[in-house]
Amino acid sequence: MCIDWGKLFPVPNYDINKYPECRKFVEMGYHNTQFDFRLDPHRMGEIFQGQTPSRNGGDLSVTPPPEAFPVPHLSEMPNEHAPGLGDMNA
Repeated sequence: MCIDWGKLFPVPNYDINKYPECRKFVEMGYHNTQFDFRLDPHRMGEIFQGQTPSRNGGDLSVTPPPEAFPVPHLSEMPNEHAPGLGDMNA
């Protein structure tokens, strides 16, 4: 199954090649890339495929994110979105 992302989401129709700050990312192919930040096995590439919604040509691909820096291991924190929320389970 291939999804036409241009019809699903309101992707603006502009030429990103006109913006100098975007040029290096276009040259790296990032305008046609859906980065995959998941660590578990998945089938995301079966959904994110076909023509890119950027309207600059090319096919959309799913790739792991580029190496940047190591992700630090952070200690677990309890979710606290509202005072007294934890009391609801008591």
